[in-house]
Amino acid sequence: TLLDDVKLVYKIGGGPAFEDYITACITTISFDLNGGEGDFEDVVLGVTEDTYTIPSTEPTKEGYDFAGWKIDGGDGTVYDANDRITNINASITLVAQWDAIKYTIKYTNLKGATNPSANPANYTIEDEITFVAPTENIPTGYTFAGWSPNKISRGTMGEITVTAQWNIVNYTITYVDLKGATNPPANPSTYTVEDAITFEALTN
Repeated sequence: TLLDDVKLVYKIGGGPAFEDYITACITTISFDLNGGEGDFEDVVLGVTEDTYTIPSTEPTKEGYDFAGWKIDGGDGTVYDANDRITNINASITLVAQWDAIKYTIKYTNLKGATNPSANPANYTIEDEITFVAPTENIPTGYTFAGWSPNKISRGTMGEITVTAQWNIVNYTITYVDLKGATNPPANPSTYTVEDAITFEALTN
């Protein structure tokens, strides 16, 4: 490497002052993957070099899209693959930038109920969400029984379908004015909004 070559020159007779000068002139490009994964080794520029081209290879991170590199302590410029950094006069660290991927949330089986606006249409790996129960336009004959799943935990990834759960209300059937006749046992004592019932005739 360049650094090994410099040490060899020093051993031949460069002297301590020469070593200090060369060390000050060596510029290193380091990489901080910021939680991501990839194979990025430090790069040592030549003594007369002051430019560097960003690698075409990108790091990866679950739940995130890679969003370029920034120089640690720099002006905030984002560098993409194959961009050139110029006028490098000191060692720098390139820090990976990440955008959390937005995943879609689908709400199903609402039966006409209004999904509260507090329930989001998407989420990211960084979110922690507990779904809110609907309170408007609840369908007749049902009571809301929760969502399945009822929450999204931090670290979750991928599109999610959230299904409304409902309890069916049982309504009482009262038979009157029988005048002593017998109500057949096939005639039910309750019904729900989902039932279709034909009553059987009374018997003596």
